[in-house]
Amino acid sequence: MADTNTEHKPDDSEISPGEVFDEEDILLAAVEPMNWQDGVFNGQAFQKKYLKARQQSVARQCYSSPARLKFFVFDQLLLNKPERKVKGTQRFNSRALRDLKSDDGTKQFVVIDAPLAVRNKIDFAHAHIGFTDKVNRGGNSAQAAAILNLRDLLKRSGGVKWVWLQFPPPPLIYLRPSEFRLARHRLRLRREGIDKEFLKAEAERQKAAEDSTKART
Repeated sequence: MADTNTEHKPDDSEISPGEVFDEEDILLAAVEPMNWQDGVFNGQAFQKKYLKARQQSVARQCYSSPARLKFFVFDQLLLNKPERKVKGTQRFNSRALRDLKSDDGTKQFVVIDAPLAVRNKIDFAHAHIGFTDKVNRGGNSAQAAAILNLRDLLKRSGGVKWVWLQFPPPPLIYLRPSEFRLARHRLRLRREGIDKEFLKAEAERQKAAEDSTKART
């Protein structure tokens, strides 16, 4: 899906529940020592290679839940990594991220929906953040400045909290309008067989990537 800060508009994905709107909140996992150390996001948290490729993984709060975050995010990040510990999630607004600007007024970040296949299930909340086209073309100095602004935004957004504090309590969490939208969306995908096609294609892509990695080693 496209973002308002991008110059190129990709085709819409049938799997996606829709573009990330400005009113949506975004969640970023904090896992020690992977991206969190001594009470702050560490130097590995925002790597330029992922931000340039627009592949910094985040979650859309409206389509997520504590159980979904555990299954799709934390269980994967902690798999075979006994040294890692969940510290919580950082919440921030997508519009606030998109409104970050450099000194010359250049917008610095995009937020793009990116549904993901995990253990034969679809993570509809998965999304990516990354640099805008202009920041990508601006080189190291522009990218470093953007990351500093991102860190400042996170500090202003309330800090890392335990996962369940980022959601309405039961049963209110199950009555969110986004839950009904997602339920209708999933029903349509299932009825038309689109979900199975997506999972099959993703499994084939992941296998091809694994085979390619093995061939190089």
